[in-house]
Amino acid sequence: MKLIVGFFYSGTIEPASAGLSFTWFNQRATNPIHIKLDRMLINYSWLEKYPTSFYKVESPGCSDHSPLVLCFGDPLPTYGRFLFKNYWINMEGYWNGVISIISKHSETSQIANLYFKLKNLKAFLN
Repeated sequence: MKLIVGFFYSGTIEPASAGLSFTWFNQRATNPIHIKLDRMLINYSWLEKYPTSFYKVESPGCSDHSPLVLCFGDPLPTYGRFLFKNYWINMEGYWNGVISIISKHSETSQIANLYFKLKNLKAFLN
């Protein structure tokens, strides 16, 4: 049990994935089961060094498990630069939302902390 508890508090996260949405298949023609059984984990030190890393779930081939391949680039097309929209400041709850997101403290590294704050801010504004 200590091993499982330690695992959850180890500071690891699952990076973004591309490819198949399942990693295991029971290979039955009747009552097939497709689930995401296998995972890839990274820590915040890895995220600092490779912030756009992700993993691909490839076709299983002859195995019932799909191979997971770690990639260092960005799987999504890059978009243009961030443009602040002036009307955002007039939206109801804008300042409270921004303050709430920015004031959250995290025990991660500074770069990972900034990354997650900006990610949450983007989700809040969209």
